[in-house]
Amino acid sequence: MKIVAWDGLGLVVLWKRLRMKIVSGPVLFRTWLEQGALRVKPPIVILAAAFFLLVTLIAIPGYFSHDELVWLDEIRLGNYWVLTHEPFFRPLGAVAISAVLRFPLQPFGAHVSSVFLQSLNCCLLYLLVNKFWPDRAIVAALLFAVMPGTAFAVGWVGALFDLLFVLFSLVSLGAAISFWRGGHWGLVFLSCIAFAAGLLCKEVAIIVPLAAAVIAGCDHARAEPRRLAVLSIGAVVVILIYALLWLPTLLRIGTGSVGGPEWLGDYAFGSISTVTKNVLALFGFPFTIRTTEIIGYEDQSLGLILESTVPHLLLVFLLWCRYGRAASFLYLMAYFLPLLPVLIISKHETQYIYASSIAISVALALVWAPRLVYAVPTIALVVILALHGLRIQRYMYITGACQTRVLLTTAAVLPFVKASSPLIAYGAANTPAAAVRALTDRTFYVDDRERRVVFSRRAEGASLNVSKDCDVTLIAHLQPPENNPH
Repeated sequence: MKIVAWDGLGLVVLWKRLRMKIVSGPVLFRTWLEQGALRVKPPIVILAAAFFLLVTLIAIPGYFSHDELVWLDEIRLGNYWVLTHEPFFRPLGAVAISAVLRFPLQPFGAHVSSVFLQSLNCCLLYLLVNKFWPDRAIVAALLFAVMPGTAFAVGWVGALFDLLFVLFSLVSLGAAISFWRGGHWGLVFLSCIAFAAGLLCKEVAIIVPLAAAVIAGCDHARAEPRRLAVLSIGAVVVILIYALLWLPTLLRIGTGSVGGPEWLGDYAFGSISTVTKNVLALFGFPFTIRTTEIIGYEDQSLGLILESTVPHLLLVFLLWCRYGRAASFLYLMAYFLPLLPVLIISKHETQYIYASSIAISVALALVWAPRLVYAVPTIALVVILALHGLRIQRYMYITGACQTRVLLTTAAVLPFVKASSPLIAYGAANTPAAAVRALTDRTFYVDDRERRVVFSRRAEGASLNVSKDCDVTLIAHLQPPENNPH
């Protein structure tokens, strides 16, 4: 019998064939979309794919946080436009959320609205990236749909502020690029109006002119200086009007001198150490599969810190190797640019990285190359991000289901409770966080009477018990309802 030594050439040949398929696949797919018999446009594919990738969020049988429940109570009490009394100046975003929460088939109506907005944002990102890298645009748009920040922002109805400001920001940037490249003069008005609309959804949109300036610097060969000056004047006018309307209140919130609810204190300006902690926490979260919400950097173990930062630093390093030092610097700038307004405040919330997820998506699409040294780490990073996004989607689904069960079972037992308001609902240490959120100072209506329920970790004086399965049961003080014949 003849023995043949294995020299590893088989794997080399296999990799070369696989690489050819991978390289030619996206190009053939794009050609088929645009020139095939069906002539399906990429935005249509992106819309359908985004709905499919986020279908878990559409199916959430409830809401994610205490906020939506409070807003629904205000709607029930006749406050036609909820959130308009908030100290933040977000009138357009407030009107949008108020309208979404009035759609039929709640909570399905609210969740499908968020997914639809995210699908539009994916399409807008495709159109924007297509102006620079046509062969990477559809990949960047689809990656944006599976980012961890996307999963969190889309699953929480309250994050519609973020979805809307990103939508208008992408419109503004796309119109600005087309304008400074010689497009119709009406585009300058579209860019400024979209910028103003983004500011009326969330304050973070103030970074849009900075983003436009960075893009214009990279696109200087095709940018007409006179048109850039016109865009700059328009942006300055919008910022001045916005500052006159909102800046004094914003400064009072930042200094803690404005009246209002206690949670406003979390938005006070912090120190240099606050900025450092926020930078580290917001930089590492996308790649931290074990966490579903951003936690303070000081609360993380060494293993969690390495797990969160090393993959992200690897992406920066790959950009450096692929395109040079300037590319990695531009990526860091693009990632932190939407975070600049929130780095100085005393809190870091997960939806803050939604806009920064655009930078990750584009970077991953650009860093890909049909070489082992780039292909393997890029695929690994995409898998980490996709798994993290799926974990967050599952977390949002479970949270919504638990919260809904708590509310339904609480409403079912309240007619039997004899004690006066506020009623205490006791929950042990293993009570899910979603149940705690659902009963955080909640008001129920029984026979047109208000019954206030508060959650407590102490059993003394409690009338209700919250189980680890999100069921609320009666402890004592039984009182048959008036319409009960028995």
